[in-house]
Amino acid sequence: MIKKKSLWILAALLCFLLLCGALPALASEVAQEAAEEEPAASSVEEVEELAAQGSASLDELRDKLAEIQDNINQLEDNISSEQSNIAGLRSDLAEIDLQLISVQERITVIQSSIDVQTAEIEYCDARIAETEMSIAEQQAYLEERLVNLYIYGDIDLMDVVFQTESFSDFLTIVDLTERVMAQDRELIDQISEEQAQLEEQRNELEARMNDLVESQHMLEDEQAALNEAELEKNAALSEAESSIAAYRAMMESEEAAAAAATDTIRELLAASTYSASYNGIMYWPLPSAGIITSPYGWREHPVYGDNRFHAGVDIGIDGGTPIYAASDGEIILKEYYGGYGYTVMINHGDGLVSLYAHQSAFGEFDVGDVVIGGMDVIGYVGTTGTSTGNHLHFELRLNGETVDPLNYVTQP
Repeated sequence: MIKKKSLWILAALLCFLLLCGALPALASEVAQEAAEEEPAASSVEEVEELAAQGSASLDELRDKLAEIQDNINQLEDNISSEQSNIAGLRSDLAEIDLQLISVQERITVIQSSIDVQTAEIEYCDARIAETEMSIAEQQAYLEERLVNLYIYGDIDLMDVVFQTESFSDFLTIVDLTERVMAQDRELIDQISEEQAQLEEQRNELEARMNDLVESQHMLEDEQAALNEAELEKNAALSEAESSIAAYRAMMESEEAAAAAATDTIRELLAASTYSASYNGIMYWPLPSAGIITSPYGWREHPVYGDNRFHAGVDIGIDGGTPIYAASDGEIILKEYYGGYGYTVMINHGDGLVSLYAHQSAFGEFDVGDVVIGGMDVIGYVGTTGTSTGNHLHFELRLNGETVDPLNYVTQP
């Protein structure tokens, strides 16, 4: 325990931190330390404490058992919710994996196209280099001829004049010379045109290449986003799995507490040797409502066809459905009971007895065992004895006389 002096020092420190705006953080730390110093009692410890109080705490034990069962139900809901969450996360991860495969396939296709475009651009570059070399060569030839004509034009012309036998031959030689030069120019023009076409083709290839690279970058961004989403989903999946593990650990603790409470209640009830009074609590004997196919009172018998008094209520429900003790009590009969088929009777005190007929099989409790209402399974729905189908015949007798069960319990 903290001494008074320490408390005053702590209070002064808290006031100072409040002025500094740091109280929330410290309060959280103090609360955490307090929780560590004085942990809350577990459900099992609370049950043990109640059990130590003796038979006078029976009602408190029942209330605690109901509280524990509510906790268990909530934990089951939490686990179910997390399991649904996990199923959704796994479905999302599977979808992400498919999308990643698709994106990777598209990236591979684009990369192949980029490789093809790169090869074509390299081929165009080689062809352009060849045409530029051809143009340079042809241009050099032409320039050489023009230079020669310019330098030696007159001598060559006189040589042509003196070497030709006629003026007609002279004109023919001049014409041929002009044709050669014209062909040189035409060849240069053709090569230049081819170069222009190659450069245009190269520009188109580069434009397509740029489009492909841009598409590749977009796909890589999409791939990165999917990878990030996958990491987040996996983190959420791990968190959900951890939550389920924590919930299950809590359930184990609560179930242990429920078992402890049940054992204690049973011990307290058994100690009474069933001179105890009926506790006034009656539960519906099935886990779900079922259908009342025949109420209490006079009716036409479904097998024999005559009018007979029906001593209980018939509840139609699937065969094998567990049957619960309707209230606390001691099993006084467990046998094949004529037309009732496999039957269990429970004494609840104050002259009140319940009967459960036409069972397909018995539960684990025997005659003399004390059972807890709404908790212990005493058998399973069937159609043994005089019966036309799976149902539970539920009957109540007060001091030996039949009473309408619906006066004691309400159908859910």
